Amino acid sequence: MKYCDIFRGEWVPDPEAPYYNHKTCHMIQEHQNCLKYGRPDLGFLKWRWRPSGCELPRFDPLQFLQFVRGKSLAFVGDSLARNHMQSLLCLLSQVCNPHCTTILVCRGKKKICCVFCSDN
Repeated sequence: MKYCDIFRGEWVPDPEAPYYNHKTCHMIQEHQNCLKYGRPDLGFLKWRWRPSGCELPRFDPLQFLQFVRGKSLAFVGDSLARNHMQSLLCLLSQVCNPHCTTILVCRGKKKICCVFCSDN
């Protein structure tokens, strides 16, 4: 079996990227629109990580939805965790539009709950 070190590797060009943008994913908020605020090029989006000794498979939104069917997934943290959540929702919304609601919880904190269609 070939050894795969996901922590060592290199960034390589990816002509199939980007997978989504502010026009194709409503989860990207106006102030997060890199193309509107200073980045007119797309070159910085067309890269992927290649670990040493192996290739990472492309993310499969349908397979992921099947894997987490009936389960809950939580992102806890700061804006970095929020960015990861938004990225996952953008990738998943390519195959199924989520129904998202924002709930105000204690001390002005917001909780976003998203439910995906059950036919996947």
